Amino acid sequence: MALVNLTKVTDTLGAKGVLWELFSFNPPSLRLYVDLCAWSQYLSEILMQNPGMIDELMDSLVLNQPKTRAELAVELAELCRGAELWLRSELWL
Repeated sequence: MALVNLTKVTDTLGAKGVLWELFSFNPPSLRLYVDLCAWSQYLSEILMQNPGMIDELMDSLVLNQPKTRAELAVELAELCRGAELWLRSELWL
């Protein structure tokens, strides 16, 4: 039944390539997609009847992920680049 649901849900989607690209960059989203189609006929039917919903679900999973410590450190370093020189200058006074 899982394969049938995966096929049916995937067939309702327009941009399948985008979904497969997401799966290649974010394996947990593929796992969720497979689990959802394997374990819930009810949710699979909802996705078949509302093809755009899978995009919203996957976007929320990808976009709502907190940044890792390493990503935050890189972002902080980028934001602070040049700040020390600027603070030593009289421009900010």
